[in-house]
Amino acid sequence: MSIKSIKLLHKFLKKVIIILLRPHQVIQIFKHQLYLMSAIKLPIIDSSNLGKIVKTIKEETIEKVFFPKVFGLALGGQIDFRSPKLDLIKYKNATVFQSSDFILVQDGAVWEKFHKPQFTKIVPLDKDLLKVENNLIYIKKPSQSVNVKIGYSLCGVHSKVWSHFLVQYLPKLYLIRDLRNTIDQNMTIILPKYTDPQIREIVYTYLNNSEGLEIMELQDNEVAICDSLFHIGNTAYISDHASYISPADFIIPKFVAQSLKNNLLSDSSLIYNDVADLKDKKLKLYIGRNGYRNVLNSTEIEAFFKAKGFDFVFPHTLTLKEKIKLFRRAEIVVGPGSSGFTNLLFSKPNTKVLVFFNFSRCFEPYLGFLSEYFGIDFTVITGFDDPSAGIHNSYRIPLAKIMSACDHLGI
Repeated sequence: MSIKSIKLLHKFLKKVIIILLRPHQVIQIFKHQLYLMSAIKLPIIDSSNLGKIVKTIKEETIEKVFFPKVFGLALGGQIDFRSPKLDLIKYKNATVFQSSDFILVQDGAVWEKFHKPQFTKIVPLDKDLLKVENNLIYIKKPSQSVNVKIGYSLCGVHSKVWSHFLVQYLPKLYLIRDLRNTIDQNMTIILPKYTDPQIREIVYTYLNNSEGLEIMELQDNEVAICDSLFHIGNTAYISDHASYISPADFIIPKFVAQSLKNNLLSDSSLIYNDVADLKDKKLKLYIGRNGYRNVLNSTEIEAFFKAKGFDFVFPHTLTLKEKIKLFRRAEIVVGPGSSGFTNLLFSKPNTKVLVFFNFSRCFEPYLGFLSEYFGIDFTVITGFDDPSAGIHNSYRIPLAKIMSACDHLGI
């Protein structure tokens, strides 16, 4: 056993003694230490040091981050942020991970978010990340690999999460046909193993109508080793996770909205657009939520909206076409904040929305993005929550305040 391994084992044993009465934690620490012993240890490098810029997708821009109205508190607002240049970069001998954002190239790791000012506050959720120490990254050694000649990746930390997929990964998908003309070579599109059937339908509908492409899904703990990798960073910045909220957690460039409008919302094979049916009675939707970060007095609030004729829906249980049809007919949408509200990009402009949030999350820039670029009339309402419980705490909104907001908004 090497000296390094002995030191790691010694540190592990000290931790075991301290938490001997917590066997589950002991097991987790033991696994972590074993992974560290065989970890890939690399310096974090800048993408410009090793990659070749093939094409600039977006120059550096000044992007406005918009905040929604908060009932009884704020009328909205905005902050201007710098959004960096976005390039198509070609790497040689690059390794792509299914649920991590870093790329391994030669003697270093390209990890774009590490170089952003926001990195000082985020909690990285890269699945294969073991530790970051100074300018070094420790990565769990993959158990399986596949070889790719020319690759283009849609993988990443939140590539399988609906709200992230729409603004961080979907615009990269819509760049593929243009890139095919630039690259003029057959490519393998590297995908994560999608668990969301709606994401899967959007991606495969597009790719199956494109020529000169092969599709490869990475399995869990599998990496793709590419002779050549054409890579575009995430098209929007959203923090992986955070212990507190900052306006800089959500920076979604205007070109993302344009991409969604010109592609997703213009795709007749996906978008429900039966004019006769859309003239039917407009719908009033209550988007349900289960689990944490929920409204505590939901029973009385839901009873109030049921009496007002609202239909209760859980968008993730619907097919893509069912969801699109539903939101295109929506006139009013209410409910506790969730990724279900991102589906309002399918709705008609001026759709009225009343969304419930705990105070930590009431200035939600994603809602501001949908409001500004898709014309959705958002109002947030918040109540009472425990500030010591963090950004995911549940909360209580007095029914009288809900009723007052509905009267004010004409709901």
